[in-house]
Amino acid sequence: MCGIQDNLGVTVDGNSVTAVYSAAQEAVERARSGEGPTLLECKTYRIEPHCGIIADQRKPGEREAWQKKDPIIRFRSKLISDKIITDVEIRKIEESVDAELKEAVDYANQSPYPDPNDLQHMSWQR
Repeated sequence: MCGIQDNLGVTVDGNSVTAVYSAAQEAVERARSGEGPTLLECKTYRIEPHCGIIADQRKPGEREAWQKKDPIIRFRSKLISDKIITDVEIRKIEESVDAELKEAVDYANQSPYPDPNDLQHMSWQR
């Protein structure tokens, strides 16, 4: 087992940004103080079906119920209600991110395919 009993596992609400952040902070502090690693099990829900070609087997309303727990939407609401940021500021951030993503996608689409001979280039090997 080689010391596995000394490791710590923590289960956290993966849909809560603050809960995940807090658990991660504690894990980092624990590791830095020499107490070993921490396994964070962040419980969440996959909103989209597992595979686009397989019919979704969820109960009616299940997806919609989980969408209300979306961590981004919940954290956005918290930031606004706590007056940390305004809706206008969030929209500016979203527009900036959208522009950056569009630029990256355009760059990728306009770039040539990589040379198959470079497949192993810069790959880690023993």
